[in-house]
Amino acid sequence: MTGRTALALAAAAGLGLGGCAAPSGPGPEAGAAAASELPASADWRTDAARAASRAAATLGEAAEATAGAARVAGASAKTAAHGLRRGFERPAASADYGAPPSDAPGAIRSHFRHVMRAPEDASLRIGRPRRGYMNHGLLRGGGVAWRGWLVDVEVTQRASLFGDERRSQAYVVRLRDGEVIDVHRGAEHEFLGLAD
Repeated sequence: MTGRTALALAAAAGLGLGGCAAPSGPGPEAGAAAASELPASADWRTDAARAASRAAATLGEAAEATAGAARVAGASAKTAAHGLRRGFERPAASADYGAPPSDAPGAIRSHFRHVMRAPEDASLRIGRPRRGYMNHGLLRGGGVAWRGWLVDVEVTQRASLFGDERRSQAYVVRLRDGEVIDVHRGAEHEFLGLAD
């Protein structure tokens, strides 16, 4: 590699040369002018070689990062294709769902009062706990992401501050080891399934 090529590569990579100037402009006159600006004691060839080495290392790191991103994208595409081709997985027959919740109504009432801020006069109709699971989305492979207990809940409350009109909203509550994990609005959720 010539000194001019090394300086041009270093300048393109945005690397400084410790006081050395990269040649600019067309023709050998520009290179000679830049060389005449160098300090007499500076070894510009060594500086240029170091700059070229740093530029090559930077380009190598960028190439490695790009290759890594391509591997991740390829894996993601394979995962999405698998999910779209096979659909949602079901848990194995021997899958662990945790112990049945001993006080599901109490945990659910507490969660709706304190976390969901249900009004005091809201009524909760709580179904029985059933073994259930949740899948990743199909683009994430459709595999089983969670196993535990599902409980249907219907909350009825006043529709406005004034008046007696009441409205109901259905929810599905996910429980694991007696604790509320999450609440999904609506009677069904596309990623939730019943094991029973």
